[in-house]
Amino acid sequence: MKKRIRLFCILSVLTFFNVLGQQKNVLFIVVDDLRPELGCYGNPIVKSPNIDKLASEGIVFEKAYCQQAVCGPSRASFLSGLRPNSTNVFDLKTRLQESVPNTLTLPLFFKNKGYEVISLGKIYHNRGENGDDPNSWTELEWHPQGQWKGRGYLTKEAQSKIYNTNRKKGVGPSTEKAAVSDNMYPDGVLADEAIDRLKGFKKSGKPFFLACGFQKPHLPFNAPKRYWDIYNPETLYQTSQKSWPVDMPKRAGNKSGELKSYTDIPQKKKNWDKSIETNLIHGYYASVSYVDAQIGKVVEELDRLDLRKSTIIVLLGDHGWKLNDYGAWCKHTNFEIDARVPLIISAPQYKTNKNSPALVELVDVYPTLADFCNFEIPTHCEGASLIPLLKKPNKKWKQVALSQYPTSGSMRYSIRSGKWRYTEWIDKENHIVERELYDHSKSQLADRNYAKDKKYQSIVKKLSKQLDKGNGWKKFQK
Repeated sequence: MKKRIRLFCILSVLTFFNVLGQQKNVLFIVVDDLRPELGCYGNPIVKSPNIDKLASEGIVFEKAYCQQAVCGPSRASFLSGLRPNSTNVFDLKTRLQESVPNTLTLPLFFKNKGYEVISLGKIYHNRGENGDDPNSWTELEWHPQGQWKGRGYLTKEAQSKIYNTNRKKGVGPSTEKAAVSDNMYPDGVLADEAIDRLKGFKKSGKPFFLACGFQKPHLPFNAPKRYWDIYNPETLYQTSQKSWPVDMPKRAGNKSGELKSYTDIPQKKKNWDKSIETNLIHGYYASVSYVDAQIGKVVEELDRLDLRKSTIIVLLGDHGWKLNDYGAWCKHTNFEIDARVPLIISAPQYKTNKNSPALVELVDVYPTLADFCNFEIPTHCEGASLIPLLKKPNKKWKQVALSQYPTSGSMRYSIRSGKWRYTEWIDKENHIVERELYDHSKSQLADRNYAKDKKYQSIVKKLSKQLDKGNGWKKFQK
């Protein structure tokens, strides 16, 4: 009789915790164009107290990588659990559900589990009724509405300079600093909406998956003036290298075309002066601090509502960004500085205030969230759950992290392994047409391509084998 009672008690406890596990919530924060330029990543100048506090309550992944350094493909990848070669999304136009119909995406996975699944701001690149994934949300995606014009301009001066071309719509100056409250710009409106949604979740008691997609620090660098005022432009980041690596393939770089579409940016670099570069870096930092404040408001409300104890928070940047590094700007390459991203996970029972040196990828986020909420990880996911690293941040993990980037006539496949970043350019006949090998033991910037140096051929051979194990990476797809 005692054995039966004991067994009944054990089963009851297990059932209780299983139910609890299924009621765990998700706060999913995506920040556009945010590179690991934060206090918790060792930057002594940037003011990011709220993200730093979140990091102190979780795990900072020091070596996290996106799967392609541009918005649309990166988001399609981590929201589907598939690498770009599987999504076939390599540009900003291709929609995920058109490319791979009936994909069990991350939001759809949680919607099928009975969650309230809400999208605020920019989560997928393509949005609206005909967006990437409109049926995966509980309701139509929500986006900020306000009095700004074009790409978020408030001042009459900036608005007077907005122009439209076939390439860029609503583009004006690259920066703006209006003396306004936070919620006069889109990200402040989004933070207010997120707070209201959290209050609603608290009242309903339903499990939720709340996705908040903040725009800044994406161009244009528009933020309230008070965030500009906390920085001295003379003490901001200045890159240590303004030229591309020696012996780099000519097509491996980018021409900063995205930035050059703004009205105050000269088309030719020779016409730039230091004030332009300083203003851009100043604007980027101000935008980071602005979005940091908005994230802080949302997390603070989660705490105030006593929802934090049942909620996992994931904060990530969709790809890296260049701040005059290599003399270039924006993303759009396969270099370390474009592929490496911030990734912070704060979960109730894993508040360890530690950094993990493990190689991880954004494609790992989907299985991690499924695993944390005690659901079986979908078999289609090509990443791995990071729960073991939340338990033991220094645990041995992946040997490589993989990224890719298309080039006319070929695909660049790149891995980070140890101190090396190794890249192969594969043409449509699966021939290797270029190789790159960079040493990142001292810096995230590369000074020389060692791929053709005889001294490094054994390393090239080893890394090539590692890349070849990347589950079909060498299969060129249009």
